[in-house]
Amino acid sequence: MVSPFPAFSRKQYSPARSLYWVKLHPTNISQKVQIIVEHFRANVGWRLDGQAKAMVVTSSRKAAVRYKLAFDKYVAEQGYNDVAALVAFSGEVTDPDSGVEKATETSLNPGLKGRELREAFATDEYNVMLVANKFQTGFDQPLLVAMYVDKRLSGVAAVQTLSRLNRTAPGKDQTFVLDFANTADEITEAFEPYYEVTTLSDVTDPNIVHATMNKLDAAGIYTEAEINGLVDDYLAGKGNNALVKWVTPARDRFRDRERQAIERGDTHAVEELHLFRKDVGTYLRQYDFLSQIVNYEDSSLEKLSIYLRHLAPVIASEQLQHDIDLSGVDFEFLTQHKGEPHNPDLKGDAPLKPVSASGTGVARDPELVALAQVIEQINDLFSGDHPPSSVANVVTHIKDRLQESETLQQQARNNTLAQFSASPDLHDEFVGAVIGAMASSEDLSTQILNNPELSQKLLGQLIPIIYQGLKNAG
Repeated sequence: MVSPFPAFSRKQYSPARSLYWVKLHPTNISQKVQIIVEHFRANVGWRLDGQAKAMVVTSSRKAAVRYKLAFDKYVAEQGYNDVAALVAFSGEVTDPDSGVEKATETSLNPGLKGRELREAFATDEYNVMLVANKFQTGFDQPLLVAMYVDKRLSGVAAVQTLSRLNRTAPGKDQTFVLDFANTADEITEAFEPYYEVTTLSDVTDPNIVHATMNKLDAAGIYTEAEINGLVDDYLAGKGNNALVKWVTPARDRFRDRERQAIERGDTHAVEELHLFRKDVGTYLRQYDFLSQIVNYEDSSLEKLSIYLRHLAPVIASEQLQHDIDLSGVDFEFLTQHKGEPHNPDLKGDAPLKPVSASGTGVARDPELVALAQVIEQINDLFSGDHPPSSVANVVTHIKDRLQESETLQQQARNNTLAQFSASPDLHDEFVGAVIGAMASSEDLSTQILNNPELSQKLLGQLIPIIYQGLKNAG
């Protein structure tokens, strides 16, 4: 495919941003939609007595929305009545270029009529699901025969995503993968470690979740009333402004205990508090995994999971440091950044030493300095020998992806840093950003996903930078 793209001057051109622009270009998406629809009708739709289904994996929520619009338009123009698509993504998407304002799953799927996406997709009404970071794992639809991939996948993410096709159904003897973004060698490499045999060194005890909960409860950081209050407001959809009040008392208890322990020189007490932070992340991972397998029939486990997702960001060490005089810090950064243009040539240049030595104003850009400090502080947490430039590329990619999130942009505009840090969307967006960074370094990205201490520390340190950048941009 050859498309007439405008020329970029050297100063304007950014490979990452131009690639993003190309991927979302209407011509690009419309041509891929044509390929997908025609391939589905010719090779997939008639299988399983006409019940075969397909999934389209898109690179972002905005891409998913544009795919949905292009898909519906093409099907209508061709007069096809045998292909119908649902779109799955979280939150709201605003895309002025497509004429979309605060689009949601409900608004773009008018045929749901109160049904969940899984339920609707299981009917004969729909046979294609367009997804953005949803249903790529843990989705069990035996009639899924084809997958169309327009997103970079590697490692375990590739295995988990493509394995959605591995569900058996009567008459299902062939599956298809049409990939726009990955090579066959890359996918083969991702599957190779798991092809012949995958073994477990031991069996996970499902009761470990209760043991971790008891350990957290014994610390006395939170109360049952605070858990119940947050969960009630959360389920009522009251938003972050209502939820933050329920984690504030626990945050204050944690902060006060830490300060007092440091003043007393009580290293044991300080270590206990640091262990509590780690145990919070441990519980969330244990419960998220095991609850998919075991029906605990214990609502207190689910309630604690919801509560801890909001507590974890506000007790991160970096967040507590920023909580003393938040308004002052916020104002200082706004004044310092106002009116200054962004220089893409410096983006991702982790060392920054040559620029600092020159004494130019750009070298003192607070965001770049803060980002360099983050890279320096987490570099030692990675195992293996990695050059600083590799770490810088991954961290910068994650930061950029988070700042491109429409959901986080809206939340940063309407909330304080403490409220923004407590957003449940932060974790989901962070995981998606880390997975997206696998193209830069699969090893580093995998370590972030598998190392709770590294993951929590990196997200905690990036939150103030991301928040400030979004506030300034807004």
